[in-house]
Amino acid sequence: ECAAFLDRHPELSSPVEVEGIGRLKIDYSELKATVHQYLPAVHEAGNIYRHISKFRRANDPFIIEVSIDETPQPQTPRDLLVILAALSDQEIPLQ
Repeated sequence: ECAAFLDRHPELSSPVEVEGIGRLKIDYSELKATVHQYLPAVHEAGNIYRHISKFRRANDPFIIEVSIDETPQPQTPRDLLVILAALSDQEIPLQ
């Protein structure tokens, strides 16, 4: 799964400008470790989101909150880029 994610998101290895933060660059080994750390939790969030979606009434909107606590340290902007890409892959709406 991690290799497939990395193949789908080559843009994560390129420098990106983030307003208020500046230029972010994730080297491949750091990117691979970050994906390995967070991807299982994001997949589970996707499973839960789809389960809830299946049983709600069509016109009942809901907002999902995703909390990923698999680390003793706060997520870095680089971590958040990976998490957001993974959430998008799971088709979890983001606000």
